Amino acid sequence: MNVSPLPDNLPPKWLDQIRGAVKPTTGENIKSVLGTILGSGVIAGLIAFGASYVMLKPVANADLEKSRAVEKRQVLGELRNHLSLLNTELDNIPDAGQLGKDPNLWSYAKKSVDHATEEMAILNTESNDFRVDRPIAEKVTAILDELGPKMQPALKGMEGTKGLAEIYERRIAEEIRMVQSAIDQGIQATRL
Repeated sequence: MNVSPLPDNLPPKWLDQIRGAVKPTTGENIKSVLGTILGSGVIAGLIAFGASYVMLKPVANADLEKSRAVEKRQVLGELRNHLSLLNTELDNIPDAGQLGKDPNLWSYAKKSVDHATEEMAILNTESNDFRVDRPIAEKVTAILDELGPKMQPALKGMEGTKGLAEIYERRIAEEIRMVQSAIDQGIQATRL
């Protein structure tokens, strides 16, 4: 922009007119100052939002991962506890030899079978939780599938209870211990 000096001999009336044309009004001053303040405020707000988003996103992601890990550990811990309860109930069933010697033990065995059946229902639900690793869920399901057909006969009479006690002693007890070990490893592998 070129600026030319005004000649010295301008009439005073012209000088007043030029000054009036160049002089901003009060309203324009306020608009100008307000526009500058608001403009810089908006820019500062956008910068602050962007900076906080960039800085807080990793923290939020870390918090989310930590809460997921805590939830997974809790679900796995509950699964392990219910497997322990199932193991205890099945272990409480007198073996076939004891049942043969004392038929009165069958009512005691029936209560344990009832409790084991309840634990199996809980385990079935828990093993289907998406937070349970698929290999662990498959092992729990395999145990439940093996026990399932033996539960109804065990509730009906002593011969069925003997069959359940035998399968528990031969295979199920060891399978439960192996799954509990896998769950413990899963809990330890889940980092907080």
